[in-house]
Amino acid sequence: MRINSAGLGQSAELNSYFDTYTGKSFLTLRGNYRLSFRAKGDGGNNSLSVSIVRQGTAVGNEVLFPVKTVKLTNKWKDYSYDWTASEDGNLTGSIDLRFSISEANILLDDVLVTEEASKTNPTAFRNAVVDTLEKLKPGIIRYTDTGADTGSTIDNMIAPPFARLRAGYSTQSTVQEDIPLGLHEALQLCQVVGAEPWYSLPATASPEEVNHLIEYLAGPSSSVYGSKRAALGQVAPWTTVFRTIHIEYGNELWNQGTFYGAAIADPAVYGRRAGELFGAARSSSWYEAEKFDLILGSWAAVPWWTSQELANSSHYDSIAIAPYLFYKLEDTSSSEAIFGPMFAEPEMIDALDKGYVIQQAKAARSAPHPARLSVYEVNLGTESGAAPQSMVDAVVPSIAAGLTLTEHMLLMMRDLGITDQAAYALPGHDSKFNNPADRSERMPLWGMVIDMGGPKKLQRSQFLAEELANEAILPTMLETKLTGANPTWRQTKSKNNDIEIDRAHYLQTFAFSDGVHRSLIVFNLSRDRALPITVSGKAAPAASVEVSQLTSKQITDNNERSEAVVIRNTSPQNIHTVPYSLPPFSMTVFKWNLTP
Repeated sequence: MRINSAGLGQSAELNSYFDTYTGKSFLTLRGNYRLSFRAKGDGGNNSLSVSIVRQGTAVGNEVLFPVKTVKLTNKWKDYSYDWTASEDGNLTGSIDLRFSISEANILLDDVLVTEEASKTNPTAFRNAVVDTLEKLKPGIIRYTDTGADTGSTIDNMIAPPFARLRAGYSTQSTVQEDIPLGLHEALQLCQVVGAEPWYSLPATASPEEVNHLIEYLAGPSSSVYGSKRAALGQVAPWTTVFRTIHIEYGNELWNQGTFYGAAIADPAVYGRRAGELFGAARSSSWYEAEKFDLILGSWAAVPWWTSQELANSSHYDSIAIAPYLFYKLEDTSSSEAIFGPMFAEPEMIDALDKGYVIQQAKAARSAPHPARLSVYEVNLGTESGAAPQSMVDAVVPSIAAGLTLTEHMLLMMRDLGITDQAAYALPGHDSKFNNPADRSERMPLWGMVIDMGGPKKLQRSQFLAEELANEAILPTMLETKLTGANPTWRQTKSKNNDIEIDRAHYLQTFAFSDGVHRSLIVFNLSRDRALPITVSGKAAPAASVEVSQLTSKQITDNNERSEAVVIRNTSPQNIHTVPYSLPPFSMTVFKWNLTP
């Protein structure tokens, strides 16, 4: 880009801002950093000044990188400066990266601010992002870059960072400011945190491009696209790194209401196009069926859509849906009016014949070529209703929301065999809440973390429940049977998402094994009552077990401002002969080893 001052005595300034949410900081700069850029003088005094400042409030600004004046030449040159920041997190204004000139014309490119990577972080991501994912231990990371990649090409997605171009897709906008995160960087992140990658192809991908993608992922470094991979630092094929690479055609191509310009709003047409692309993938010399999972994306609320896609497609392995929960928050008259329906909804849609996730599973199984059912996104989807802002803030990020999401995902795993699931999303502070009476309302979704590397490093209840589940999930899922008292409640039809079920169970159990290792997850979904359990059977523990638990004092407790909700590890417990009391609205994990 060019920065020009108008003439003698004139100055010009280029500013780039980040960490810009009003009144809140998500990023604390503390440690060693590097500022780098390319520049050349193009007339005048060729003098460039650069600085980085945290713009504070009444207490003033904080200089992070003092003004550095650089004398440029008339040729392109790379500049880099190492510096140290020591923010204490008290200022919440934006960070301003500022380039200034006076009586000069310059050309500027490839500006980058990077944190010194830890010894265990070879990725392009901040240390705090990698640390957060390593804490979560996800089995899959689905990569979509909030639209920046939607209109891209495969060649652009695998280009080096400063060679990637902006690529718009929307028919409603002529501006695309963001450059997509590269596929190489996403794959490297998956490798470091031990997750399988899930990549959503651009809607406009061609058969030739998909063939090239398979060569990039699986071909030797001597092949054309294998050499592009090797040039980025990954010599061995990515298929030697991951057990499975998941490739989905598009991101919600059924959703023309949101993704104008990147939608195929006809399931038969979508199915045929996906079949062409997946056929091109399978035609590659480097394609190994056991290494890839080719995925159709479908509309969760409309099982007919799934049936039509499958009937008109070919060469796929899976079909994926996004079974979000609790779309409407209308009735906030009591705690029971809110959380009874919230806790009942997963069982209603996952276990009852009329539930749409059950119907989706049947559509996948009954297709001419049966497909595995997967989940490409899931979380609460509380986007609308008559609830005031105070109730939205109390309900959506509550501990109850975290328990509901994770129970939903485990029910789909246990009862429907859906093992590939992605919660949405890691970051994302808030979004619009549609209340006709108050157009200014916001909802604390979609992110499961509030900040990574910010002043408080807060994680929402959804993150904590997922973290606790991932600690317990082992390779083999076991059957559990509840005997004795198995209490239920009748959930009458609610204004909140039309939830209704005759017998919703307070207790839900999920068990896993790996050799001699055993784990058991138990939910108590009562809003006000502790429930006792004992564990018996061949795999039951003969001695004390490790216990980890997620609960809190109030069902509306959350971590939006401070860490009120935490996972607690307690002293070993006997659950074989002595009843163990499960607190209300809780998730408890038991872990033990079988004795010879």
